[in-house]
Parts: sequence; structure tokens; C-alpha cells
Amino acid sequence: TDAMYTNLRTVLLGDTVDAGSGWHEMGLLEFCYSFLLRAGYLTQYGVEAPPHTQESQARDRVHSADVFHTFRQLDLLLPKLARGSLSAGDKDQVGKVKGRLWKLLSPARLASRAQRSRWLESYLLHLEEMGVSE
Repeated sequence: TDAMYTNLRTVLLGDTVDAGSGWHEMGLLEFCYSFLLRAGYLTQYGVEAPPHTQESQARDRVHSADVFHTFRQLDLLLPKLARGSLSAGDKDQVGKVKGRLWKLLSPARLASRAQRSRWLESYLLHLEEMGVSE
């Protein structure tokens, strides 16, 4: 879609250091995972208002990187979680990361974003109807 293309450009062209040589350092899979998840996040959950300014795109890059790195911490623990083999420290980390993700993706925080997807609008309405605010 146009939104995904625009957000992919925002993430890739703004992070010139990562986009230029970052894949050599982090590996091609991690590079692709990071940029596609970040652009997908911006497409699904919206962008900073007003959209398409240099300042809002810079904030989008920082915010999407924060969401990705937080999600990635949980993602790396999912195999242990599925097997039921988390250590006590891992369990604490899972709880902290889940709390951090909830703050990043809270309805109040998402309500101020521009160009949100229809799915997100529907989901936020559902949460409101259920009485979930934070």
C-alpha cells in the first residue's frame, strides 16, 4: 500500500547509518526484520501528527525503533516461554517487557497518532466499549 511504502521510506531513508552499513553489522535477517516491522508498525498504528514533516518522521523513527527493540526482547524469550523453561530472571524480564509494550501501545498513546489503520480504529473502539483505558 501507499502507507507502507511511505513508512518504509521514512524508516530506511532516515536511518542512513543503519540502512547504509547496518545490515553488515546486524545481519541481513535482523536488518530486514527491524525495518519491515517498524514500517509495518507505523502503517498499522499510525504516525506522529502532523504527518510527513521532518520532525514527525524523526519522532516516528525513534518511536518505531523503541517499539521494535522492546518487542524483540520479548520475541527472543518466546521459545523459552512456549517450552515453559523460563528462569526466574527471564520471567521478570518478560513481565517488564510486557508492561513496557503495553505502555507503548496503550489506547491513550495511540489515540493521538495520525493515519491509523481501520483495524486500529475498530480495536480502540472495542477497548473503549469494554472500559479499557490504559
